[in-house]
Amino acid sequence: MFQPRLRRFLIALLVVPAFQLLSSALLPAYAEDAALSAADNTLILTSAALVLLMTPGLAFFYGGFVQARNVLNTMAMSFVMMGIATLVWVSFGFSLAFSDGGALNAVIGNPFSFAMLENVPEIWPGLAIPGLSFALFQGMFAIITPALISGALVERISFRFWCVFTPVWLLVVYAPLAHMVWGGGCLGKDLDFAGGTVVHISSGVSALVLAGLVGWRKQWPNSVRPPHDVSQILLGTGLAGLASMAAVS
Repeated sequence: MFQPRLRRFLIALLVVPAFQLLSSALLPAYAEDAALSAADNTLILTSAALVLLMTPGLAFFYGGFVQARNVLNTMAMSFVMMGIATLVWVSFGFSLAFSDGGALNAVIGNPFSFAMLENVPEIWPGLAIPGLSFALFQGMFAIITPALISGALVERISFRFWCVFTPVWLLVVYAPLAHMVWGGGCLGKDLDFAGGTVVHISSGVSALVLAGLVGWRKQWPNSVRPPHDVSQILLGTGLAGLASMAAVS
C-alpha cells in the first residue's frame, strides 16, 4: 500500500520541473534575446529541480528518525517550506539578497527593488540566463535551508511556531547572509558556490542556538528510542544525496 502511494507522490513531484525543462529546451529562442543561452537556461532549471528534490528527501530522512506518531509533523516541517519560503522569496527575500542596497549594500539589499519579482532584469548580469530563472534557482536554496534547521527541533516544537518562525528567519538571517556572500556584499570575495556559508553554516548555527533554547530532551539519555523506519531514512538519504551531488556538479 505504501509503495504505490510513494511512487505516485514522487511522479507528481517531478511533473512541474519536467514541464519547465521541456519548455525551455523546445521553445525557440528569439532574435532579440541573442545574449541568452538555451543550454545555460536548461542547466539552471535542471539544477533548480534537483535542489528542490532535496527538500522531500530531507523530509523522508528526518521522518524516519522520529517516533511513528510524529512522522507527519516532522515531514510537514520540510514540505511546508515549499510554500512559506516561496512566498517570502518572491515578496521581499530575493530583493533583499540580490539587489543594490545603496549605503547598506555591504550587508543587505533594497527590499523593494525586486519586490514581487518586479523589475528583475530579462538577462541576469554576468550570466546568459533570464533573471527569473536565476531567481527560481536561488529560491530553491531558500526552501531547503530552513528545512535543514527542523532536524534539531523535531518532536519538541509546535507546527504553528515553525510556520511563524521561518519567515522571520528567512528575512532576518538568510537573506542578509545571501546578499553578503552572493549578492555583492562584504563577503563576496569568499567563494561559496555550493552554499557552505549561506546554507550549511547558517542553518547549523541556527539549529544549535534553537536546540539550546529549547533545552534537553526530558527522556534523554535514560530512554533512547530507535528510529521507527530505517527504510525511510535510506530513501531520504538517496534522494537528498543524489540531488545535491547532481546540483552542485
